[in-house]
Amino acid sequence: MSRSRLSKSQYTRAGGAPRRGAPNNRARTAQGFSLIRAAVSALFWLGMLSLLSIVSFQFLMQFSGNPPFHSFVVQSGSMEPSIMTGDIIVIMPQSEYKQNDVITYRGAQDRVITHRIKEVIGNSSDTNFITKGDANQETDVEVVPLDRVLGKVTMNLPKLGYLVTFGKSLYGIILLIVIPAAIVVVDEIGNILIAYSKKRR
Repeated sequence: MSRSRLSKSQYTRAGGAPRRGAPNNRARTAQGFSLIRAAVSALFWLGMLSLLSIVSFQFLMQFSGNPPFHSFVVQSGSMEPSIMTGDIIVIMPQSEYKQNDVITYRGAQDRVITHRIKEVIGNSSDTNFITKGDANQETDVEVVPLDRVLGKVTMNLPKLGYLVTFGKSLYGIILLIVIPAAIVVVDEIGNILIAYSKKRR
């Protein structure tokens, strides 16, 4: 009899442990899936917000007639360290430009350039600027007439240009929008099927 009781006690301990642990494993698995769904959902909405911001900004620039400001993604390091490659600069036209102002203008071959004013020459009716990039050793060769100036840099958004450029690319749309959206849709369909199967039981 004592052997039988011992065997039963051993069976209870051996057999009971997995049963007590199984719900914990299922809970951890469910928690893991919940974290994954939350991360995917956050990535999806981040992508949607980024895309919406880009589209809204471009719509404002194209259809607002004469917008009070313009923005550009910095493509070179001629103004480092004050303005870095990948930054977004916001410029606004001014009634007057002074020495040390950072301006954006159209240079040779209609190329958009952002440099600092080193000297103002001429008068109010015929104003020209000598400019220089902060990272350059010499001043620019070409003199910039006032009518080529687009505006003064009033705001610098560090490194956001990389996000904008990537978000507008095919890979960015796929990674930030298509894949997260597909995962969210599949997950929701799975939840609906699970709920439907439970109702039928």
